[in-house]
Amino acid sequence: MKSIQAIIFDIGGVLLRTEDRTLRAALGARFGLDYAGIDQLVWGSPISVAAEEGRAEPVDVWEHVRQTLNLSPVEILEFETQFWAGDRLDRELFDCLRSFRPHYKTGLLSNAWPKNVLPMFSERYGLDRDYVESSFDVVVSSAAAGVRKPDARIFAHTAALLRLPGEQIVFVDDFPHNIEGAKRAGWQAVHFKNREQALAELQDLLD
Repeated sequence: MKSIQAIIFDIGGVLLRTEDRTLRAALGARFGLDYAGIDQLVWGSPISVAAEEGRAEPVDVWEHVRQTLNLSPVEILEFETQFWAGDRLDRELFDCLRSFRPHYKTGLLSNAWPKNVLPMFSERYGLDRDYVESSFDVVVSSAAAGVRKPDARIFAHTAALLRLPGEQIVFVDDFPHNIEGAKRAGWQAVHFKNREQALAELQDLLD
């Protein structure tokens, strides 16, 4: 029996990456913020953390941004559109993860506001819905689990869904603290820096 039975990917920073930073930077400049400041406004607020833990909804995050910047309802919709506009789906990496099936279980584990993250791949990036839904054995959003990475409980929850011990799961994530959290949970892990590096390290583990 091979040691690894499941391959789990993070979403943001791995499958989805902000490859055009100019749009978000320009958005920040309109409000006297740099790139880090605009990210902090959206991702770093207590309401954003609450949404990632299932204690608030995505709409609550955008309402917080709207009120902070004193935007109209139309302006916050324009803000949200521009905020996401520089993000790109790495379709090659998505397809690669899917290709590991049926020899391995595959899944997603993400700190995310939506409880169901799969519709985003179809609605925002145009993937076929059936293709997306048939790509994974497990999909764990922190909002649905009620706990965020790197908390050990979300790794235990995911392993229970997979019905596998941690040492048979490998996790690919871009944040070092999430990688360390996975390792503390007994998982194997690959720190994502770019597609080629991550796939090479993943293949070494699978071999």
